Parts: sequence; C-alpha cells; structure tokens
Amino acid sequence: MELLEDLERLARTTRRPLPLDVALEFDSGLGRGGLHFEPDIAAAIKVLRRAKRRLRLRAVLCYDGHATLTGDLGVRQTVAKQAREFYANYLAQLTADGSDLYDARTLIRNGPASANYRNWAGSRECNEISPGSAYMYAGYLQTFDKEGLARAVTQCAPVLKDVGPYPTELVSKKPLPPITGEEYFLVGSSWPDGDGNQPEFIYPAGVQDNLREGGRAAVYAPKGSLSTEDYVLMWPHQSGDGIDFFGAVHAVRNGKLLDVWPTFTRWGTRR
Repeated sequence: MELLEDLERLARTTRRPLPLDVALEFDSGLGRGGLHFEPDIAAAIKVLRRAKRRLRLRAVLCYDGHATLTGDLGVRQTVAKQAREFYANYLAQLTADGSDLYDARTLIRNGPASANYRNWAGSRECNEISPGSAYMYAGYLQTFDKEGLARAVTQCAPVLKDVGPYPTELVSKKPLPPITGEEYFLVGSSWPDGDGNQPEFIYPAGVQDNLREGGRAAVYAPKGSLSTEDYVLMWPHQSGDGIDFFGAVHAVRNGKLLDVWPTFTRWGTRR
C-alpha cells in the first residue's frame, strides 16, 4: 500500500502522459509480496478510484515463486492449486468492488513462474505466464520440468593466459592432487551465481575450477583445449545471472552473430 500511495503522490507532478498504467501484485501463498487480505485489496481499490485520472489499472499478477523450493511434482501441483484459488478470490473481489477501474477484456492477468507454469494448464485465472528461466532454460530447472527445453543462455569467460602444465607440488614440496592438463587464467573471479551456485562449465570438455588459485579466476583444462583466442563457456544457474550483470546479450545461432540486445539497469536509472 505504501508503494501505491507513493505512486499516487508522484503521479501528481510527473511529466509523463497520464494516466500511468499500474499493476497490482497479489500474494500467491508464500507471503513474500503482494496484497493478500480483503481490507488491503479494498484499500488499493480506493486509492485507484481516487486517482482515476492519473492511475489506470492495466494488470494484476500472482507469481508462485515458492514452487522452486522443491522439485517434487506433488508439492508444486499443490502450490499451483492454492495459488489459483487465492487468485480466483482476488479477481472476484476486484470485479465486485472495482470493475469500473479497468477493462476486463484487456486486463493482463499474469500468473505462474518458470518452475510451475505447466501445472497451471487450463487456468481461467491468468491470461499470461512468466517463464523467463524456462524460456532461457536456466540451470536450476534441471530438477523441474525440463522436457522440451534447450539451453539458450551462456556466460562466456575470455581466456587471458595459458599458464602451462599444472604444477605437481607447491614451493614447499608438498604434493598437489594429481591433475593432468593446463592451467588458464580467466577474466574476473567468481561469476554471478544463483542461490550460491556458480554457473556450470559446458565448454571445453573437462574444464574444472582451480580452487587453489581463487576459483573462477583460474581453471584447468585438458592440454591444447584452450588458447587466448578462446572462451570458457558456462551455464548460469538463474537466467538473470547471465543477463543482469552484463552490458549486452549476444544472440548467436550456429556460430553466427544474429543480433546484440543491450541490457538495462533494473534498479537504477538511465537517461
């Protein structure tokens, strides 16, 4: 409610064309965000009606992000069932108390997330889904519904230096674990990770972290598999890890660059 009231206040002085389009988030059962109780929804409707010339309700969403807590199908089906029941009640109250605030024919009713959208099949509550990580096939979905998905987002770490054969012992003459292959330095240290999980190596075959040298700043790989003209390719755990921290996404198919898509700063401003 505080955000909605702030939006109403800011809309009084904005230079943007009015009315501003507004989306209301409904809680899906996890409690992490969104309106949940009838009085709160009634209060939101009151604010929107009071600011009807400045704010226009264009969308609602009910995002069941907690379906990612487990890959167990039964649990995720229960999450979907509960979220849909909540959603139906929210929409019923919105129709009864605030139908004058929106066009029912064009209202966007956003629903499930990547880990659970298949369990919303046939839903009457939503007319839009948000399968961002499924669209890109992020690594965490390996334990969910991955059938028909193909990896579409990859992090590319340039090779800065071929150090040479991995040493067999430290300066102190203390033996190191037996490792065959060359040592390579990469750009950066640890890469953006999802839920504490570093992206999975996918190229070249056999590449591994050299933890003694600080993690992803150094790796080792089979001799001759890399040079300073190459990249080590990694599969991010979350799709945003392969997008949000970089200036652009390069769209490549069959080795050919098709397009470059600049990214945007989600929590900042850009003129």
